[in-house]
Amino acid sequence: MREHGKGARGGGRTGEPVLRVESPLAVFGRTLTIARDPEGTHPTALELFPGTMAYLKAPSGVGKTTLMKMLVGLIRGERFRMRLGRTAVSERTEERLWRREIWANG
Repeated sequence: MREHGKGARGGGRTGEPVLRVESPLAVFGRTLTIARDPEGTHPTALELFPGTMAYLKAPSGVGKTTLMKMLVGLIRGERFRMRLGRTAVSERTEERLWRREIWANG
């Protein structure tokens, strides 16, 4: 899985990221890696900054939808670290924190 886009790195950065997802992640016994290089050999965090956009480009079946489901808390990964604003979550985060801090602020 590769991460691309102006908001992901470089131009458009302002302040702290509103979203930061650490790589690699693990879910369903598989490892998902976010990388900038085409070969996927250099894992990097996915960062989105205010006023920027990014897109995920990867072949079918490698985990783009699964990653999105992890970001919104619909599935729990075996290894997962994310910061949304000032709220940090991981594979150990209880559902009540998701409800109180993330789902309620939408």
